[in-house]
Amino acid sequence: MKFTAWGMAGLICATSIALMADDATDAARLEARQRISPIVSDINMTNSAPTCGLKAGETYTLDWKVIAYGEDYNSTVAFFDCTGVDDYECGNRYSEADRLLHAVVAYDRKVDHSWSYVASNGKTVYAYEYSFSAQITIPQNRDWEGDGSQNGPWNDVGDGGNKIVIRFYQKDDLTPSGAGSVSLLIGARSEHSYGNYSRRLYNYVAEDTDPDQGICPMR
Repeated sequence: MKFTAWGMAGLICATSIALMADDATDAARLEARQRISPIVSDINMTNSAPTCGLKAGETYTLDWKVIAYGEDYNSTVAFFDCTGVDDYECGNRYSEADRLLHAVVAYDRKVDHSWSYVASNGKTVYAYEYSFSAQITIPQNRDWEGDGSQNGPWNDVGDGGNKIVIRFYQKDDLTPSGAGSVSLLIGARSEHSYGNYSRRLYNYVAEDTDPDQGICPMR
């Protein structure tokens, strides 16, 4: 294949412009990632769990969405047993002894054109919406995975159930190897926020929860 001098110069010029555009977009996305934290934008759970409470031994599907400017994320959800714990102290750290369970899940990703960022170089980048889904089985008894201890049965609805805290964590493709996950901000509207920093939700577990019969520790 032969290129004229003009044709070769045009090819090099076009390639250089394309590379510069890619570099500018990458720089804009990095700036967006540094300035805007990922947030949980939507949370749903089966069996009326958010408004009724959860039943010991029952399995639920928990779906949540994260809006973020990063290219790759995983997310972890963790549940903590708050029985006997002072308000706002439950689930302070992922490594708490009273962690009931956790799940690490993969994602689906799509561009979310309703969220955009204009960087200092003038480039606009759009956020991604990450969708996560986990099967969550509430332990039949208050058995903690955090320290492996067994702490007896859950209360029944008449005793008010037992308060739990739910927290979401993430790692992205820029997280250094060996670094811990970061607790996600919860931007979704919730009547059950826990603490002062929009990073935790609370719910209740009981032995006899039955939303179809109106037996709910949350009420």
